[in-house]
This record gives sequence, C-alpha cells and structure tokens, in this order.
Amino acid sequence: MRLQLRDLHTHLNQRGLAPLYFIFGEEPLQYKEALEAILGKAKEQGFSEKECFDINAHFNWDSLSQNLKNRGLFSDKRLIECRLQEGKINKAIGEALIKIASLLPPETLLLICANKIDSASQKTAWFNALERLSVTLYIKPLSKAETLAWLEKRLVLAGFKTSPDILEELFLRTEGNLLAAASAIEQLKLSFLSSESSPTFLSPLEIKEHVALDARFSLFDLVDTLLEGSITRTIRILHSLNSEGVEPILVLWALTREVRIILKVAYAVQAGSQLSEAFREFKIWSQKATLIFSFLQKCQITALLQFLTSAKMVDEIIKGRLKGDAWFAIEQLCLNLMGLSKHE
Repeated sequence: MRLQLRDLHTHLNQRGLAPLYFIFGEEPLQYKEALEAILGKAKEQGFSEKECFDINAHFNWDSLSQNLKNRGLFSDKRLIECRLQEGKINKAIGEALIKIASLLPPETLLLICANKIDSASQKTAWFNALERLSVTLYIKPLSKAETLAWLEKRLVLAGFKTSPDILEELFLRTEGNLLAAASAIEQLKLSFLSSESSPTFLSPLEIKEHVALDARFSLFDLVDTLLEGSITRTIRILHSLNSEGVEPILVLWALTREVRIILKVAYAVQAGSQLSEAFREFKIWSQKATLIFSFLQKCQITALLQFLTSAKMVDEIIKGRLKGDAWFAIEQLCLNLMGLSKHE
C-alpha cells in the first residue's frame, strides 16, 4: 500500500504499526523524519530489540533467514532494518526481500530502507509485490510550490508569522534544501523568539541578515539550470562554484559535454529517429530528457556548434594561451547559449 508522507502520523496514531514498511526517496530531511516517526512509534509499542543489516549484491540472505527462524519463544518484540545500498536493485535482491517479508514471525517489525530507486526497478514484479506486502513511503523531492508550503508550515510551528516575501527570501537563501531551511529556521527561532513570546513577524531584510547564502552547488546543478534558461540562477551557481575553488576547466568540461550529448540527440532526430529513441540510445534519464526536449524547442544545431567553437577559445584562456578572465569567459559563454536558445 502506497502511503502519502503527509498521512504518516495519522496512520501511526490511528491504525498503529504495520508489520512491514518500505521507505525510499531522495529528500533527506523528510526521509529522516519519516524513519524517526516509525522508530518512535515502535519504541512506544515495546520494540526493544533492533538489528540492522546493510544489503548489497554479496549479502548473505541465509544468515538473515536463519536469524528470523531462531527467534526465541519469549523474545522481546524485534525491529529489523534492512538498508539497501544500491539504487538499482537487481532481481535477486528484490526476490530475497519478498521472501524475507513473507517469512516474518509474530512480534517482528521489518523496515526496508533505500535512497533513490531508479525508475526501471520500480516497474519490476518484485517492486510491485513488495508494495503490496508493505506500507510504502516514497519521499520525493518537493516542487517549489510544495517547498514554499513546507516553509510556511515550519515557520508557523516555530512561532513566526509569514508572508509571501518572507517565504520567497528563505527559499532563495536555502535553495529549496529542506535540511538547510530547517537549520535556518532554528537559528531564526534562537535569534528572535523567547519561550513566552507571541508569533513574531520577520521581514525579508531580517531573513537576509540572519540566513547565510550557504547553498552548495554542483556542476550538474549548473548544467540543468542553464538548460532551464534561468539567467540569474546560472550566474549565482557560477559565482558559487568559483568561490568554492572549483577549477574552471571542470566547469567548461561539464558544459561542453552536455552540449555534445544534445547535439547527438539533435542529429539523431534530424536523421529520422524518434526523440524517445534518441534518449534511450544515449541513456538520458527522464528528468534530463524533459529539460533537453524543452531546450531543443528553442535552440538550433548551429547555435550548439557555435557554442563549441567559442568553448575552444575559453579553453585557451583557461590554459593561459589567450588573455582574459576564465570565469568571466565561462559566464559569457553560458549567457550567449541562453540568448541563442531564446530563453528569457
């Protein structure tokens, strides 16, 4: 049974613990809090014995099966946590999990935990069988609207009044990272609230003064943002990468690599392939495929070729063969591509 995260506390308080929970997802704070809620309820209900197993392709399943069979008649309630170490779970692991789930003795709670599980694994027979046997929680990344709603709820619970401007400023300064946002709200609470104070209204200026711009970006963030066409965020990520000491040659490599992949897709389509076929051929996953599809609606092959020509000159600047500032040149390269692709 698939359970929405927002319904977890109601489920635990009104229906009690299920014998099996399957938790996976990509949002670390909500993942952690969901796991803590289940473990907290288990502790309340007397599950005093806990064992953890890290599952990988070489795991000894016989040892876990034997462990379950050897449980004493008068043993305490026991919680078993199986932590999957791979996002792409093979058939053998999936079928072994089903077998373990079907052999659970009484007074045993099984938690199967994973981070991201790839879409191919989610379409397998073992995954569907595990969903039927368990209460399944998918902790998915939040959209911007969902993140703003989460921020509002968290601020109100902390004792603050909110406004759209405050939420936007906090979102900007934490980049939608819930771990960073939760930490920032705790800092704001310590700075502005006493235990007896009434709800306090913050201004965007106070958010700016008390919440550091401490979001960390990767080269993948830069590439995705450039494809989305957000000029402001692209420049911000470039400045962040520069300040963190990332080598400009690595930034240029990431950009040119992405453009070459997009060119391969564009040439394949030009030669008569379906876009979906091209995405499969070049192993482009669904979310990136959506970005590339949107980008190709606005960008011509000639523009991509011009980008690679300009990138060679930027490479010469980085290597000191031409005069110029490498980071400024990369920034202009990104802006030119977004201009050529007609993004606002």
